[in-house]
Amino acid sequence: MNKSAVIELDNICYTYGGGKQVFALQNISLSIGSGEFVAISGPSGSGKSTLMHILGCMLTPTSGGYCLLAEEVAGRTASQMAQIRNSTIGFVFQNFNLLPRASALKNVELPLIYAGIAGRKRKARALDVLTRVGLAARVSHHPNELSGGEKQRVAIARAIVSKPKILLADEPTGNLDRATGKAIIAMLKELAADGMTIIYVSHDLEMVAEATRSIHIVDSRVVGG
Repeated sequence: MNKSAVIELDNICYTYGGGKQVFALQNISLSIGSGEFVAISGPSGSGKSTLMHILGCMLTPTSGGYCLLAEEVAGRTASQMAQIRNSTIGFVFQNFNLLPRASALKNVELPLIYAGIAGRKRKARALDVLTRVGLAARVSHHPNELSGGEKQRVAIARAIVSKPKILLADEPTGNLDRATGKAIIAMLKELAADGMTIIYVSHDLEMVAEATRSIHIVDSRVVGG
C-alpha cells in the first residue's frame, strides 16, 4: 500500500448478473493522492459510474481491495459505509439534487443537521461556504429562483460544508452552458489547490482536459491514467 495515497484500489472487479456474470469493472488498480484533480472519462456503459459508486462507498467491489485514507473499506457493513461517506466524502450530482422547498442556506445546512451541528454554528458555516462559492447574495433564494450555475454552486457548497477529504462529482457541468461549466471546473480546481481530492466524471473532452490527471475507462478496464 502507498501510504501517501488517499485512495488506493488494488485489482478491483465488480460483476452483476445471475448465471452468466457480466463485468462492470475488471482489474482496476489506481492510486490517487491528496489534492489531486482527476477526471474520469470513457464511453457510455464503460464503467465510469460503477467506479464512482465504489469510490464513494455506495457499492462494494465483488473482489479486490479498496483503501481509503489508509483504511480498508471493502467488507464493511452498510452502516459503516454510510459513516465513512458522511465523514470523508462529498458528492456533487449532475441534476443538483437540491430540496426544492428549501432555501440555498437550508440546502447547505442539511449535512450539518445530520452531523448534529448546533443551529447557530451550522448557519454560520453554511453562510461561510455559500460566500466562498460566490452566493452570499442568494442565500435565501430557492432552487427555482437560481440559474443552473447557481444551483450547481449550491450543490458544491452543500458537498463541502462538512469539510470532506474527497469530493466526487458526477458530470458536474453536464447541464450547464460552456462558460458556466468552465467556471464550475475553476471552482473545483481551487478546492483541489486547498488540498481536497477532486474526482469528477465527464464525457466532455474539453472539461476532461482541465484536469491535472485523466483516467480513461473502456469496456470496464482502465486504459489510461
